[in-house]
Amino acid sequence: MPKKVNSKKESFVTNKVYEVILSMDKSDRKRFHKFLESPFFSSSETLLSLYQILCNVADENGKEGFNKQSVWKTLFKSNDFNDVNFRKYCSDLFRLVEKYLAVPLDEDEEYYRLLHFAENVKEKKIEPLNKTAISGFDTFLENQTYLNSRYYYFKFKKSNLEYEILEKQQAYKTKVNFEEISDSLDVFYLLEKLKLMCNVFAHKRLINVDYKVTFSEELSKLIANIELDKHPGLSLFYHTYLLMKDPENIENFFLLKENLLNNWRFLSDIEVFDVIVSAMNFCTNRINKGEKSFYKEYFELIRFGIDKNLFVINGIIEVWRFNNFFYAALQIDEVEWAEKFILNYKQYLPNDQRESTVSFNLARLYRKKGEIHKVLDVLKNVEYADLGYNVNSKAMLIMAYFDLDEFDTLDSVIDSFKVYLNRHKDLSTQKRKLYLNFLKYTRRLMRLVPGDKKVIEKFKDDLQKEKSTTVNFDWLNEKIAEIE
Repeated sequence: MPKKVNSKKESFVTNKVYEVILSMDKSDRKRFHKFLESPFFSSSETLLSLYQILCNVADENGKEGFNKQSVWKTLFKSNDFNDVNFRKYCSDLFRLVEKYLAVPLDEDEEYYRLLHFAENVKEKKIEPLNKTAISGFDTFLENQTYLNSRYYYFKFKKSNLEYEILEKQQAYKTKVNFEEISDSLDVFYLLEKLKLMCNVFAHKRLINVDYKVTFSEELSKLIANIELDKHPGLSLFYHTYLLMKDPENIENFFLLKENLLNNWRFLSDIEVFDVIVSAMNFCTNRINKGEKSFYKEYFELIRFGIDKNLFVINGIIEVWRFNNFFYAALQIDEVEWAEKFILNYKQYLPNDQRESTVSFNLARLYRKKGEIHKVLDVLKNVEYADLGYNVNSKAMLIMAYFDLDEFDTLDSVIDSFKVYLNRHKDLSTQKRKLYLNFLKYTRRLMRLVPGDKKVIEKFKDDLQKEKSTTVNFDWLNEKIAEIE
């Protein structure tokens, strides 16, 4: 009979164990399954079965959660639900999850085995194994793919142990490896410091806050003493740091881009992803300042990241990222690529947003291809749950009706959209103005008479003055040019 426990705490743990399982990707779930099967960690068939059941429920229900009685019935083939026992099983499973998360990842297991072996040899003074302990480290380092901070930390530990085990007794006879120890420690420190500073710069752009980080001003001077050609991972993060420190210097972007193409293989996927995101954010800022040429640079980074499979994380691609990638492709007329992108990547969109995201972007695609009737087919009977999709799709509908000269319908659609914008108070004032101005100028376009130069010039002047507060400005400009 399980001991009585605090019900509030156990209820919390019951939910938490489900949330943890929900957050696991397929490889983590498989690995934890093996962990539970190991008698070294757990000998409970019940907990293994409970885990399998919760995994199945997580796949079916997602964030909706689970019914305790239903899980109990599946677990024990019985309707005699015992809440105290159920919470106890969940608590035990949660403790095993915590223990599992404390176990080194597969990629680190060999390092920790070598480290414990070498430290035991040193502490116990087992001299016949001295050289074996160090040679194991040498082989391990030679097989490392990434020259990142993790690598230099391992190298530092190995060099330090080499001194402690092999060279300390001989220090009075010959030169020892202090330089190797120092170099490895320096590169490890500089890599981690550069990553930290990149995070600082990124956060300062999100909120108005200042940080006093020691030695931040000395970083470039310190790195000037390092031969970057010998440390490609350090070189890549240094150029990322320079770009984020001085985002007005466009040359820094192209230096980073060149560095990325040459040195990406020396960093882990997560690290390369962080570098690409920094470069993409730079492109976005330039585009927002009107430098449309950076769409091409942005798109090249997209293709690079997709080629390296960096944007699908835990089986999911973020909806906003999917939309941005698709839009960027259309901006530089990569229509064929955009079509293939939808086909190949829609499967990675979250289930509850897949249909709306695909239909919205298909409408964008048809508009780009000039297949206006298809735009109407996709959008005219759709009401999206997402407010952003809704206002954008309604604007696309208005442009489609205008392009097809369906002005009677267009008048009605403009009126209903105006009501929609004023009714939705959760829409920001700034965004509402963008669309209200768009409606205003679209209606004025409908009233223009070709050849009426005075009225057309007045329209162009007014539109130019409100360029920054009018969505679809380029389309409006195209239409006025057609009327002139």
